[in-house]
Amino acid sequence: MKGKLAAFAANPMTYVLGFALCGAVSVVSGVALLAGAGWALVASGAFLLAAAGYITKGLTPNG
Repeated sequence: MKGKLAAFAANPMTYVLGFALCGAVSVVSGVALLAGAGWALVASGAFLLAAAGYITKGLTPNG
């Protein structure tokens, strides 16, 4: 378990995904403070669509 955790912490993609998540949370919470909960849900939906686009961009057509 300790070796898997060390390998996970040493992977650069972990930090990229972590910082992307923190950035999305910061933007959505800022929108929630400025415009309300409804617009914050719209902003989080936009982030989810963008993330889905990046995920599907890396997939091959045959699975």
